[in-house]
Amino acid sequence: MKSYWREADELLGVLIDTTYGIDDDGIDFSDTNGQVQISGTNDKMKIQRAMKDAEPQDWMRTDMRVALGSLFAEYYRKLCDDSRSGRPLRKMTVIVLTDGLWEGTLEKKDVAENIVDFVRKVFNIFGTLEERPVTIQFIQFGQNIEATSRLRFLDKHLSPTYGIP
Repeated sequence: MKSYWREADELLGVLIDTTYGIDDDGIDFSDTNGQVQISGTNDKMKIQRAMKDAEPQDWMRTDMRVALGSLFAEYYRKLCDDSRSGRPLRKMTVIVLTDGLWEGTLEKKDVAENIVDFVRKVFNIFGTLEERPVTIQFIQFGQNIEATSRLRFLDKHLSPTYGIP
């Protein structure tokens, strides 16, 4: 992903501008290697500094299963807390800027299974998935055929393979 970082940073700026004000508690930002995390801000400069701080080094290898797992666990914890306390349940949109290589992920299929497990847990709280309580969007940088195939599977085949929308 390092070779696409400038383009990813530019896209992040566009995404921030486009989504500004949609989320009343601000944008959360975290990198996939667990180095940088920001919660609840609408400060574009703060997010862009975080993006700069998160720039991958040559030695970094992303384990997307772990990265998404941490994110999912935190959201699920908040959902459980809100559900128990009677607070409104908040929807979540995850946008992953990626080359899709995920060289630190030993079993790439584990990412799909991680997503499926998470969606099923969310369903148990919301009782339905029709209102789309969680949206996960992968935006690919680069032209790696294997990575594109992996991301296409996550986009098109989770529903027929695992029975989730």
